[in-house]
Amino acid sequence: MTFPLYLVLFPYYFFLAIFAIMALIDVYHLARFSSVNFGSFLATFLFLSGTIYILYWTFSVLSPIDFQQIVTTFQNFTLNPPLY
Repeated sequence: MTFPLYLVLFPYYFFLAIFAIMALIDVYHLARFSSVNFGSFLATFLFLSGTIYILYWTFSVLSPIDFQQIVTTFQNFTLNPPLY
């Protein structure tokens, strides 16, 4: 069985989409319903800067990988155990 390596990115993209939706809801609630003080601005800044740092880190880790490579699994797999 072979498949291209970029297929493993689809769960990652799905997670990023869900995270982006939840982050937008979180930032909306922080902006709309929190009291306007330094603590709420600090929480929003830390959340957004942490998110940007994690996205930059994953980009720097994943960018040198060639996702056009073909992955081969179960090439020499047999269900018959060897007889000794």
